[in-house]
Amino acid sequence: MTDEEFINYFRLNLNTFTDTAWAPIATDISTWASSYRLSSIVNITIPFDDGGVVTSDYDACCWVFSTGKQPGLFNEVGTYPVSGNRQFGMTTENGVKTFFIHGANRSKNLLGHIVGYGPADELWETTLANVKEFIEAQPQGGQCSINTPDKIRLNWNAIRTQLMSSSPITDITCD
Repeated sequence: MTDEEFINYFRLNLNTFTDTAWAPIATDISTWASSYRLSSIVNITIPFDDGGVVTSDYDACCWVFSTGKQPGLFNEVGTYPVSGNRQFGMTTENGVKTFFIHGANRSKNLLGHIVGYGPADELWETTLANVKEFIEAQPQGGQCSINTPDKIRLNWNAIRTQLMSSSPITDITCD
C-alpha cells in the first residue's frame, strides 16, 4: 500500500486496530468515509462517558482529531474526558515507512486525574501492536518494528503559573 492507501485503510478500519469502538455520528457517516472528511464527528466508546472528537485537519498523509464540547455540535456523543488533539499518519523517508500517532492532551475532570494516562497509553500501545501484526500478516511479508514512544508529561499547574508570569515560556519543565 502507498502511505495514503494505508492511512485511509487504518482510518476506515479503526475498530480492527483498537480495542475501543469508533463510529462517525449518523449525519457524518458519508463525510467520514469520503476524501473530504474535515469536520466529521466520531464517537468513541469510553467507560463512564463516551467521547466525541471532530476531524480538525487532514491531508493525504494524516489527519487530526480534536476534542471539543459545543452545544448542538456534540449532541449525539459524550464530552470526552480530555482536551487535546491526536494526529494519525504515515510517512516514508529514505524508503522507510513510519506509521505514527502523535498526541497532546490533558485531563478535564477529577476522574481523569485519578485514572491518569495508563488507559490511554495502553490504548495507543495496543493500536501500534495491532498495526504491526497487520503489516507482518501481509502476503508480501511485511516487516515492522515499534519504536519506543516518547511520553512527555507536562505539569499543567506549572504551565499555568508560567503563562501568568513574565518569565519566558522556555522555563517550563516536564515531569
